[in-house]
Amino acid sequence: MKNYIGAIVLVVLMLAGCKGGNESYLDKKWEPVSLNNGQVSIESPFTMKTKDVSKEIASVKQYIKTFEMKISPESYNNFLILLSAVEYVDQITADYKNAADNAVKSAEKEGKMSNFVYTTADVTLDGKEGVEQTGTFKFGGKVFNFKQRLYGYKNKMVQILVASPEKDAAGATIMERVLKSLSIK
Repeated sequence: MKNYIGAIVLVVLMLAGCKGGNESYLDKKWEPVSLNNGQVSIESPFTMKTKDVSKEIASVKQYIKTFEMKISPESYNNFLILLSAVEYVDQITADYKNAADNAVKSAEKEGKMSNFVYTTADVTLDGKEGVEQTGTFKFGGKVFNFKQRLYGYKNKMVQILVASPEKDAAGATIMERVLKSLSIK
């Protein structure tokens, strides 16, 4: 089996003009968000939108059966949630550890974010092994906290990334609640 390092794992951050104010999300009714016919799900404080990734994956399409991504809408630009699920062709094993590092490197290379400082730890969810990156990055002169988790199993990989302004206590609470809601069947 071939390992796929995850060059198509995308970190699409739309944080321009961050204003804070995440407190309003704490008491809202949260919505279920799912990918792959309910195989991957989270709860979100807002309606997430589907991201068209066809251009990004065009050069590696022959290795992918399905790829779905949902992101927080631009109107919620003081908080980010990104959820993606990819199923590779059967001959490929998802390499989530390298994919996590490649996602950060890709984000830095794009030049929108900088100064990533993070730690990495192994995690497990629903019997699936994964890796979690916890840290900060700089965007538009502001520092953001982020957590990114990638899980790999067989020929599938799931990525979740949450980020909020550094000194936003409500944002930190939301990040943890979203991560805790993640389910992979």
